[in-house]
Amino acid sequence: MQKPVLSYCITFGNILGIFIGQYLGNFMRSMQMSKIPEYTTTEERWRLSLHYGVLIWIIVLFLVFAAGLLYTRYRKK
Repeated sequence: MQKPVLSYCITFGNILGIFIGQYLGNFMRSMQMSKIPEYTTTEERWRLSLHYGVLIWIIVLFLVFAAGLLYTRYRKK
């Protein structure tokens, strides 16, 4: 019974992480790109135009998986 719960958590975490990562990453990128003035260096322009969607996806996936692990541990007792 414990393994399907973790599988569902990973699946749910992937789906949730992809959507949150994409939309929040787009929002953060658009907010940062509005801060780029006309005369900036290439390094600063690159740094302000980064998209953090993959990082957000991994964090959400890890958090949902950790919640699933905690759920299975406390349910077992």
